[in-house]
Amino acid sequence: PLLDGLLPDDAVVILVTPIDTEAPKGRLIMPQVQTIRELLDQHAAVITVQPQEYSRSLAMLKTAPDLVICDSQAVHQVMKETPAEVPCTTFSILFSRLKGDMPMLLAGTDVIKDLKEI
Repeated sequence: PLLDGLLPDDAVVILVTPIDTEAPKGRLIMPQVQTIRELLDQHAAVITVQPQEYSRSLAMLKTAPDLVICDSQAVHQVMKETPAEVPCTTFSILFSRLKGDMPMLLAGTDVIKDLKEI
C-alpha cells in the first residue's frame, strides 16, 4: 500500500493539490486520486486544498494533521507553512517509495556530498 506504516488509526491528512493546466478540466491526476482512495480505505480524514488555501486550512484545525502530502511544485511553500513537528512529503516521494527500492534510493543520497565536478 502507498501509505503503509505511515499513519496512525483515525489519521487526519492534508493533500495540497495544485490545479494546473496539464490536468484535464474537472479531474484530478491519478496519483492524487489513488492517494485519496487509499486514505479513505484506511478511514482517514482527508482534507484536499490548493496551495493558496493551505495555510488557512491548516489554521482551522484544532490539532495538527498526522501528515501533509503535496505536489512537488508546491513543496517549498508548504514546507515553510507546515509546523516542524508535522511530517510532510510529496506525491512523487510516496510513489517512488511504492514502486522503487526506497532504502537503495536513500542510500544513494548519501553519496551526493562526495560527487566531484567533472
